[in-house]
Amino acid sequence: MSTITIEKSDIGKVLSLTPDKLKWHLKQNKELLDVAKKHIDLSAKYFDNQEFVFFVFCPNGYVLYSVSHRSTNKMLEELSISLGYHPHKKSILHKSINEVYGNGFTFGSSRGQFVSSSDNLEWECLSVPVKHCSETIGAVSICYTIKGNNHGYKPLLFSIAKGIEQELDLAKKHAAMQKVLKKHFALLNHNEQTNAILSQSGQIEFISNETLQTFGFAGNGTTHENIKSIIPEWRKIASQITTTGNYAKFDIHLNTIPKPGYFRLNVTNIGKEPYSFLLTFTPLAKALAFTNQHTNKNISTSFNDIIAISPITKRLVRKAKKIAYGKSHALISGEAACGKETFAQAIHNASNRQLHGLTIANLDGLTETQMEEELWGFSSNYRTHLKRGECAGAIEQSNGGTLLIKSIELLPLSLQQLLLNTLRSSITSRKGCNNATFVDIRLIATTSANLQQMVKDGTFSAELLSVLTNFSIHILPLRERRADVLPLFDHILTLQANELKLQIPSIPRKILLILRRYEWPENANEMKEFAKRVLLNKGEMFAKFKNERQFKQMHLNLAKQRVIERIKPLDVIEKEMVEKAFYALDGSISKTARKLGVSRNTLYLKLNKYEIIETN
Repeated sequence: MSTITIEKSDIGKVLSLTPDKLKWHLKQNKELLDVAKKHIDLSAKYFDNQEFVFFVFCPNGYVLYSVSHRSTNKMLEELSISLGYHPHKKSILHKSINEVYGNGFTFGSSRGQFVSSSDNLEWECLSVPVKHCSETIGAVSICYTIKGNNHGYKPLLFSIAKGIEQELDLAKKHAAMQKVLKKHFALLNHNEQTNAILSQSGQIEFISNETLQTFGFAGNGTTHENIKSIIPEWRKIASQITTTGNYAKFDIHLNTIPKPGYFRLNVTNIGKEPYSFLLTFTPLAKALAFTNQHTNKNISTSFNDIIAISPITKRLVRKAKKIAYGKSHALISGEAACGKETFAQAIHNASNRQLHGLTIANLDGLTETQMEEELWGFSSNYRTHLKRGECAGAIEQSNGGTLLIKSIELLPLSLQQLLLNTLRSSITSRKGCNNATFVDIRLIATTSANLQQMVKDGTFSAELLSVLTNFSIHILPLRERRADVLPLFDHILTLQANELKLQIPSIPRKILLILRRYEWPENANEMKEFAKRVLLNKGEMFAKFKNERQFKQMHLNLAKQRVIERIKPLDVIEKEMVEKAFYALDGSISKTARKLGVSRNTLYLKLNKYEIIETN
């Protein structure tokens, strides 16, 4: 809208705009005209018995719109008063406008002939400025023949001008609100997550298109729904956020939406009424996959990292690559520390699930209850005396990616059946919760046991084994692929040296031959421990042995070495037991003697010998 002001010297010039300039002025003042037309056309209906003309002027004093009585139209044509006309300086219209524009009055009026003395009718002209944002953007005028009581025209014109101003102000506020809404919607629809802005009571003020589809709401950016219809416990969540801080994260189950399931709800208290909370909804599977992608669950191990020198290891790598490109679940068997987890990581990293992370569940040392919680997770309603919150299990966390279960032979039969049902239905439920979550996982299981024999013994599910052995590989121990031993030892030694920040000592050829011929009963675990000893010893061990047998006895067979290192002298063991019993039984001589199976005198002698107490 034009806000050009008119100078006093411009008033009175007899001008008429060219068509191009008129078009430009109409365009510049479109907002004023659109609003003024409605108000003037409505008022003109009540002047059937009166000769009148309504005018709308632009800031430069040109007529942009006029409405007149049918008896007045001919006069306007004869005087060439039309759009783009500038009032003649001798006319009452000019005088009235001049008071508003030229002198800055809030009201202008003039009586007399309409244009010149040739017009014998007496007219009155009233003008009122139209202001917007403290600036005069135009004026409205009415010219009418003087007949009887005409006192109502002045308040009417003021009312028209005020109505135009108010509507323009509302239009500006509406435009500003639309701009804010547009910005809100742009922010809400910026990413793939579902977003909404709520009031304190839970009323949805703004909502992204993604959220509308997720919740099954109708609308386009706004809705009259309350979030309580989706999250019944919203009042509790809002109270918690308001009380404890500005942000919180919840894993909740939504069962009233078209596709029920678990969602990760991020709530931010923006603290500005009426928009109090920003909500971000992400399907839990998607959130966990994103988390996996940006944590150490995103595995970097590839087939290029596998030491494959021997022909049999090369064949295993080729087979593992075929497993990686497939979609079925897989089983990797072999002795402890022979490389099962390394192969599992390489298979995952070469698959189309690599971006969604590898979740590892190690069952070793867990009870049956702990295994179930580890794999399926639990809700806050499960074992409430422990006062724990929601926890997603490994199955749920691996959604979209790969789940690696280590030592699957430890899984009890009841949980084997539950795992089988989960794999077949692609549905999982947390302990203590009946709500189901759809999951898309690939299972890779590792074992050091003979599962075929366990099936015969009735301790492992034949159905689960059948599912796992669609793709399976058996990794041989190091003693059966000796060509890999030295390259693998060199690789481990380099990693250990970098970790410990130690220099790698020179290793004589005869030692390398001994290492190649060694059985390595504990496979890579023993090799890692030996490499660490070599680094810490700085290679001095290589000069202190007579033959291969002595070297193995001194520096290899580490399982036996660890047992030997744990052997203590009998006096040390006796002192520990006497001291432990004496203090555990609160220093009672009689009870300690009975517990150790000795007399009181013997106990006194030993207490004195080991200086546990002093006796007279």
